[in-house]
Amino acid sequence: MNESFLLLLLDGIEHYNEHPDTEQLAELYLTLVLAFNLQYTTPSFSCVSPTTTLSNGMEAVGEEGKTGVRTTEETKLSKAEGDMENVLIRLLGQREHTKHFTEKLLLLFNREEDPLAMFEHEPRPPNSILKMMRDMYSTRATASIFYTNDERVVCDIIIRQLTDLPADDKVGIKQ
Repeated sequence: MNESFLLLLLDGIEHYNEHPDTEQLAELYLTLVLAFNLQYTTPSFSCVSPTTTLSNGMEAVGEEGKTGVRTTEETKLSKAEGDMENVLIRLLGQREHTKHFTEKLLLLFNREEDPLAMFEHEPRPPNSILKMMRDMYSTRATASIFYTNDERVVCDIIIRQLTDLPADDKVGIKQ
């Protein structure tokens, strides 16, 4: 799948959602986009955890409560070994209109439904909705796609899900 095909899918999500006859097609396009996004690993170093180049050529890297130092060569090697650029996230960051895309994503997030979780097999793939949300919040361009009200809704959903967890649910608390 190349950029033009992804753009076709993203355009379809926005345009086909406007007509009741083609709304199901937009949902299928979203499912395909979510499946495509699972092909990319979540970046271990993002704008949330900045990288600073030090005067000696080393890089200070912040990562979820940890700070480390690595050489510029190690950074290049880590990118070359598998940290491929997520084309989908880049294309989403360049789009002007993503209203229907974000609406459908938040609807699935609220329902706690993963359209890709239809088979019982091991190892289980990550939840495609959570991965898409995580990936979208990993860059400034895509994090700014959500309206402020959408972000409040996401916070309300997360709070509701946390309060609904039983006290002894270790797996849910870990997530």
